[in-house]
Amino acid sequence: MTDNQIDNLHINLIQDYLLANFNIQNIDSDKQQEQFRVFSLLFETITSEESIEFSTLFSRIAFTAIKYNLPGRLNYQNHKYRRILEKKDRSTLDDDILYRL
Repeated sequence: MTDNQIDNLHINLIQDYLLANFNIQNIDSDKQQEQFRVFSLLFETITSEESIEFSTLFSRIAFTAIKYNLPGRLNYQNHKYRRILEKKDRSTLDDDILYRL
């Protein structure tokens, strides 16, 4: 695997997670917060070695998609999942969590 590729196994794992958790309408807010933290941490970890300062989760996802040539479908799912979680959790997440993104 080169520096700007993510192997298919990892792409499939991310896609499977997103598809399994895509319907988050009926889960409690604690579970939503947990999912948001895991999802955010994934992109924080992927971009941790970069010399760029990311101000939003959107920018981390976009950068990751471009750098690692992620499939368009996965990029779409990442952003859709992010929007759902941010919309659902905005009122329940601590300001500190939002600030760290």
